[in-house]
Amino acid sequence: MNIFPPITELRKSKKEFCSTIECFINDISPNNLNTKPLWFRTSYLHYRSRVTSIDRLIESTFTVHSKDISIILKSNKLIDYLIGDTLAAPYNKIRIVAPSVGNLKNLKKSFFYFKKYSRFTELKLCLDAITFISGKNIIAFTCIEAPGLIFLKPRKDNESIMFYCEHLLHEISHISLNYILFDIDEYFKIDPFKEVFNSPFRMEKRGLYHVIHASYVLSRIVLFFTRMYNSKLMNDKNLRHEILGRLALSSFRLEETIPEITGNFYTQKGKSIYNFILNTSKTHSYRKNIFVNKYNIANQSIEYNHELFTNSNKLT
Repeated sequence: MNIFPPITELRKSKKEFCSTIECFINDISPNNLNTKPLWFRTSYLHYRSRVTSIDRLIESTFTVHSKDISIILKSNKLIDYLIGDTLAAPYNKIRIVAPSVGNLKNLKKSFFYFKKYSRFTELKLCLDAITFISGKNIIAFTCIEAPGLIFLKPRKDNESIMFYCEHLLHEISHISLNYILFDIDEYFKIDPFKEVFNSPFRMEKRGLYHVIHASYVLSRIVLFFTRMYNSKLMNDKNLRHEILGRLALSSFRLEETIPEITGNFYTQKGKSIYNFILNTSKTHSYRKNIFVNKYNIANQSIEYNHELFTNSNKLT
């Protein structure tokens, strides 16, 4: 199954998206701002009221498979704005931190699996920089005003390779879908920001736009870990168990979102995204997959806990 969207369409969408986002960084008001979606206009005006200039980032860079990734080591006005505007945690509880040796090592290793089991060309297109943070009530996020920048919060000094695989894919999927949905009226028949839908990652009601994002992300994660689990390379028992646990949890959450996003909500272009999510759920469903159905994931929280999974299940 091909992963939506095609790289050629993604490149085209990114070009339009980033040309407008560039106005933020260069402090230029886009001439066609009034023709852009409401969420973009609101984000732009809010941004302009908070930030007037951007300092140069202080960063280190590493190269993996011909892709240069910058690690942001120091804040600036843009980073301060993005952290301060994140609803997941108060700004004073989020700090930029330097990655530990173990975390940087496993982050780099995760690129090998991306290259083998996902679209590395998409990663190269959507990922430019990573900022490691500390704080409560936050795992990882990306922001509409800074496409290509991902914030990650490791819970320990040696997070697993699969932790980085999942969270990088999660945030890259958000970035690529933001590019595609930039001309949002071409995808939805209803107001996609009316907060009447349940979301797998939030207690409060959210708009269809955000639930589609969550569903799309889960679809990509399910496909990724399914490919890894079915691979003959998965001879490492501990690695195989972690892949199984992450696959089981994401598959279950994906299936839960299907009733929420099903309805006469989409244009023909929007249906292509919905159908991708639906087909992924049907093909890789938690309840359809007998080998997954026997495992206990009911005690898992938003962030996957591998120790909890291994303690709650008999794994062979």
